[in-house]
Amino acid sequence: MIAGTGRLSSHAFGAALNLNTERGGYWRWSGARDGAAGDCPDQTPPELVAMLESFGLIWDGKWHHPDGMHFEYRPGLIRFARLAGS
Repeated sequence: MIAGTGRLSSHAFGAALNLNTERGGYWRWSGARDGAAGDCPDQTPPELVAMLESFGLIWDGKWHHPDGMHFEYRPGLIRFARLAGS
C-alpha cells in the first residue's frame, strides 16, 4: 500500500523498484511538507539512472516530489514525453 493511503502502489504490481535506498534522496525524509518538496539530497549515480532509463524506466528523482531510489515502468508516460519532444 502507498503510505498513508488504502491504495496499492506500483510496487504491488511489479512495475516499480527502489534501489540505493542509502543514497537516493526521498522528499518525505527531508522534512518537507506535501506540495513544498524543495531540494532533496540525492547521490544516485547518473550512470545508474541513464542505464535504467535506457530500458524504459522513469526515475522519480526528476519529479517535483523527488524519490531518488524509485524507478518505475510507465510506458504511457514515456510515449507522451517522446511525442512532446519531437
